[in-house]
Amino acid sequence: MTMNDTTTIAFIVTLAVSLGYYQFIYIPQANAKPILPDEVLNPKDNAQVQIVEGAALESNFRNYVPKEVRGILGLSNKIVWTNNDPTTSHTVTTDEPHPHMKGIIEIVPNFSSPL
Repeated sequence: MTMNDTTTIAFIVTLAVSLGYYQFIYIPQANAKPILPDEVLNPKDNAQVQIVEGAALESNFRNYVPKEVRGILGLSNKIVWTNNDPTTSHTVTTDEPHPHMKGIIEIVPNFSSPL
């Protein structure tokens, strides 16, 4: 067995181990659904946000009400957006906010609730 044969066998074994890890360990963990408690999945209450009429207009500074909303995990972590603008359809996204709509979605790890 030559050095070239040993290198080829080592490469094939390394490739097989890498593919096995990717297929049987990495992919199942990456696609696994998180296990969440029922009170997080079905909170007792929800927070409401209304998209106001004319929200798409550049001159409108009040695009949605309330301007800031806070959901409490397990109590009111479901945010319901309602479109009250009959002139156009709206979407809600956090990745690339519309240039005329101002708002920040911030996850606060711990805060005291006045409830």
